[in-house]
Amino acid sequence: MKKLLALCLLSALLATPALAKGTTAVTAAKAPAKVVDIKALTAKAEKGDAKAAADLGIAYYAGQSTDKDYDAAVKWLKIAADKGNAKGQNQLGLAYAQGNGVDHDDKKALDLFVKAANQKLPDAEYDLGVMYEQGLGTDKNYAEAVKWFQKAADKGNPSAQNELGFSYEHGQGIAQDWKLAAKWYRKAAEQGDDVGQSNLGWLYHLGLGVDKDDKLAEDWLKKSAAQGNEKAQYNLDHLQD
Repeated sequence: MKKLLALCLLSALLATPALAKGTTAVTAAKAPAKVVDIKALTAKAEKGDAKAAADLGIAYYAGQSTDKDYDAAVKWLKIAADKGNAKGQNQLGLAYAQGNGVDHDDKKALDLFVKAANQKLPDAEYDLGVMYEQGLGTDKNYAEAVKWFQKAADKGNPSAQNELGFSYEHGQGIAQDWKLAAKWYRKAAEQGDDVGQSNLGWLYHLGLGVDKDDKLAEDWLKKSAAQGNEKAQYNLDHLQD
């Protein structure tokens, strides 16, 4: 009975990792890691530099080194996307998925994610997987979602690694495999991803896909909770229940 209750709790407490982080499921805006020189980027973008246009659009979208301005972001992202820049295509797809600076349009978002994913951009491969998983702009297709999550996960994308772990955990689009679920959660967790840490910790607590080890469960849950993950904190509080 105790094991049955634990399995019931697992279903309730292990939510889809990536989807818990955003209102539209796709990745958040990713501005350049360093402080950017907006004037210099603008000068390059105005001369036709597609990469500069993409970076400028992303900076405006995220409000990095400048005020957040979706209209300006979309202007530059469209220029970059039209020139075939994968980051520009993906970020413009995000704008359509979220309805920021443009009318919400999942089909346009999907089309842009496809273009960027076909250039092997990991974020776009992940985003495309989410669209298929959720049936956004297309019919739901779990197998196709797994295909794209796998591509992005193999390139080290932690959100895709979480989603792939979730797919293996639930047998969604692929045969259920607890060991592979734990493997992919671990890869995300070791990159510092709080959701991967939370999910891996709970698998250690239940002994699914890994040997049961409440010390390791506590360690991973603490790492996740320290980043503000409420699910991890809840599980940590109930670890001995």
